[in-house]
Amino acid sequence: MLSKQSTAWEIKELGQATPLMRCPNGFNGNYLICNDGANDFRMNSHMLRFEKAYLIGYYPDYGAIPKMPGFPAMEEGGDTPVIEIGRCSPL
Repeated sequence: MLSKQSTAWEIKELGQATPLMRCPNGFNGNYLICNDGANDFRMNSHMLRFEKAYLIGYYPDYGAIPKMPGFPAMEEGGDTPVIEIGRCSPL
């Protein structure tokens, strides 16, 4: 679900109050493109198609990364990338 807040567009799953992402730059023509450092989101407002991707986790060598305080140790397969595509429906 996409909703316009005072300073940004918010991407939410239907029925959820907490946004998955905020897009402060808004639409550029028919396109909304935003990145929060971990996720990418792209939407075409004319065709109502979207792509959402979480691309962190597959390629790093976690064995070479020192364990940081407060973060669990990562193991192979412990942080799987996700790519979603779909179409939005007007509410």
